[in-house]
Amino acid sequence: MIAKILTSGSSDNLLNYLTKKEHTIIDAKGIIPNLPIEQVKHEFRKLQLTNSRCTKPVLHIILSFPKEEIINEDTLNDILHEFMEGFDKENELWIAIQHPDSENHQHIHVALNRIKIDGTVISDKFSAYRGMELSRKIEERFLLKRISSFKHSNYNESRIALKLIIDQCIQSSKSLEEFKLQMAKSHIKLIIGRGIAFVDKNTGIKTKGSAIGRSYSLKGIQEQLGLSDNTNTRKKILDIERTAEPHTLNSVMGIGLELIDALLVPNPIERESTMDYDLFKKKKKKRKRKY
Repeated sequence: MIAKILTSGSSDNLLNYLTKKEHTIIDAKGIIPNLPIEQVKHEFRKLQLTNSRCTKPVLHIILSFPKEEIINEDTLNDILHEFMEGFDKENELWIAIQHPDSENHQHIHVALNRIKIDGTVISDKFSAYRGMELSRKIEERFLLKRISSFKHSNYNESRIALKLIIDQCIQSSKSLEEFKLQMAKSHIKLIIGRGIAFVDKNTGIKTKGSAIGRSYSLKGIQEQLGLSDNTNTRKKILDIERTAEPHTLNSVMGIGLELIDALLVPNPIERESTMDYDLFKKKKKKRKRKY
């Protein structure tokens, strides 16, 4: 079993994503499981009012199982409750949803409200490690197949979907700005800094380009778009400097040194005027002595 834990800035967006296609509500806490989704959203927002400072008030927990492992409904419910209890005993509001059309592997989604009634927040520190530790315990207790990654056995469906969207948008774009607009049409926001990240506007899930593959890093996308970055330009300049003939550099330095020497030589006009003034002073002194 693998537990993936993500933070989200909007419970409405996350719940819309989880319920927009055919789904089954496995269980819930703090609300009636079969409550209409609009009322569920209202309950999440109401609890979040107790702490308006928290910018990421929801956790999106995904519990995934190997493709060959089919878990019955009762066992799945027991696994869910054990995980939620182990992650935070004092959690007060969550809803667990399963999509029956999962092609790759059985998994469940949990939208967990981080804000408690007293305004305190469920910590998301070391969430990946906590999730891994709980997964190992649950695997032992329920005799599940131990697995730490689906990299070689199953594919991450959301990442594959994102990869396809990126490929399509690159093909229909000639610049980074065009690519950004094309991605926005697919409800994907781009964050560009030293690297590039993609944020699903529906779920709030953020994925680094480099995590998808080398070709999807900022540099990789620029290369696919036929763009060159500043690093390549600077490299070309340095290459030109390195390949320049030594006598060219020496001649430039020679001109520079000659110019400096010329500037340091005193102006002959100024030197003559200074000498005349000194003689004039001496003449004045001699006249005074005569009298």
